[in-house]
Amino acid sequence: TRLLGYHLDKTTVKPGDTLQVNVYWLPEAATATPQTVFIQIFEPGVGVVAQRDIYPGGGTYPTIFWVPGRQFVDTYYLHLPPDTPPATAAPILFGLYDEATGQRLTATGGDADPGGNNWIQLGTVDIQP
Repeated sequence: TRLLGYHLDKTTVKPGDTLQVNVYWLPEAATATPQTVFIQIFEPGVGVVAQRDIYPGGGTYPTIFWVPGRQFVDTYYLHLPPDTPPATAAPILFGLYDEATGQRLTATGGDADPGGNNWIQLGTVDIQP
């Protein structure tokens, strides 16, 4: 599966806001096991401050049904809790995993985690007080 690109609806958020992230997919093959998407805002020194785990398509388009070569756009919403601390350039991390085992699919490319944690960075957001 290839991630073609993404679009953030804003690059500055506040506690209580919702960040919309559009992801552009190009399935190269269906998977034998449905994979769950994780998307999170991560603050270094704090950890994950917002996260969403869901099957693609708002939960209705599991990877076992993907049609190789058929591009599609998926939208994910990250809700920031009211007590989210401020941050500058908090990375947005994204990937796929097998919910039953927790095993993440391998992530490669220029925006993939160099430490091998199998996520891709989808830009950053500033969190204002």
